[in-house]
Amino acid sequence: MEDHMKIEDIKQIAVIGAGNMGHQIATLCAMKGFRTFCTDTDKPTLDKARVFFDDYIASRVDKQKLTAEEAEKVKASLSFTQDLKEAVQSADFVIEAIIEVLDIKRVLFSNIDKISTQAYNPGNKQFLYRELQDCRCNKEA
Repeated sequence: MEDHMKIEDIKQIAVIGAGNMGHQIATLCAMKGFRTFCTDTDKPTLDKARVFFDDYIASRVDKQKLTAEEAEKVKASLSFTQDLKEAVQSADFVIEAIIEVLDIKRVLFSNIDKISTQAYNPGNKQFLYRELQDCRCNKEA
C-alpha cells in the first residue's frame, strides 16, 4: 500500500493563512481547478485576500488570459472563511502558510488533527515539521 497521496486524489484544498503567501497559494489552487478554502483568524487579512483575488481575476480577464466564463468558474472554486473547521473538514490537502512561530504552529497542527486526519504540508521549513511531530494527535506510532 502506498503511503503518499497522488495529485489525482486531491479535489479540495485548504490554505491556512491568508497573508501575502497564503492568499496567492489559494488563488493559484483555485485557478488550477481545485475547490479551495482560504482561512485566517484575522478578518482584515482575510478581507484583503478576497480583494486581491477579485482584482487579480478581473485583471486576468482584462488581459484576455481568462475568459469571463473561466473567471466565474475560478471565483466559484475559492471560498474565504475565518472558520478553520469549515476550511479543513473536507479538505484532501491542507497547506499551512502562517507566521513562523513554533508555538502558534503547534496549536494550529493540533487543531487541524482534531478536525481532519488528511495529509497536509507543514509549511516551508523542514525543521519545523520535525519539531511539530510531537504535537500531532493522529500521528502513527
